[in-house]
Amino acid sequence: MSPSHPTIPTVEFTHPQSGQTFRAAQVDTQHSGVGVDIIKELNVIAGTKATPKDLPAKYGFYTLGGVTHMYPDWQTAKANLDAATGGTDQTAYQNAVAIFQNVDYLLSYRVDLLSDLRRFRQAFGY
Repeated sequence: MSPSHPTIPTVEFTHPQSGQTFRAAQVDTQHSGVGVDIIKELNVIAGTKATPKDLPAKYGFYTLGGVTHMYPDWQTAKANLDAATGGTDQTAYQNAVAIFQNVDYLLSYRVDLLSDLRRFRQAFGY
């Protein structure tokens, strides 16, 4: 529920690195707004810490050693990168960096989109 309007449900996303929180109100029960949809996507992409999970196929695939994989969620990619950073296998590290950068892009692109929507609302009084 929205803090200022307790009867309006909201969705929320907190960025895993910056801690910045984004919220969107679900004003129409029949149709979700663009902000609600983006925040739901961000929550899927970010994942949950210590709960390894792959992203849905719509977010893409990568090939490693001739085998195709779905991208992991952001938390899983970050944990894999941290593990590879502490290791001695340079190839594993390079692969973890490449995978993390791709997943981080998926997250960052949507965060930027939310910021642009917020600026648009402020500029045009919505």
